[in-house]
Amino acid sequence: MAIETALTYAAHKDNIVGFVDLNGKINEFADHALVFMLRGAVFKWQQLVAFYFCEGATSSLQLKKIIKNIISALTDIGLKPIALVSDQGSSFQSAVNSLLDDTKREQLRAGETVDDTIHLNGNSLSVIFDPPHLLKGI
Repeated sequence: MAIETALTYAAHKDNIVGFVDLNGKINEFADHALVFMLRGAVFKWQQLVAFYFCEGATSSLQLKKIIKNIISALTDIGLKPIALVSDQGSSFQSAVNSLLDDTKREQLRAGETVDDTIHLNGNSLSVIFDPPHLLKGI
């Protein structure tokens, strides 16, 4: 998500907010925010779980690593993720394709049926693209 470039002093943290903090804080102005949110599939709840300030688009390799870390953390606390939902951003699509390829390779090695889902930490994740973004692309 594009954001306005600005610096803000967070007094309660004694910290300046607005620099790139993806892969450690660097002295570059952030112009994008990368946000990860959970949503209940059965009950109506939402929870922000991670956000990063970055400059420009996030690479698919970074995105893949972040997705793996988040799924691992969710599994560790007892949640059962069932889907990845996003817009049609090229970095996200590339990260998802890489995760799908990894899963497909593991399934073929194990002699399992390839099912076009992503398997991470014992979870089978479907990939869903956000309907409003799909309609916007028509």
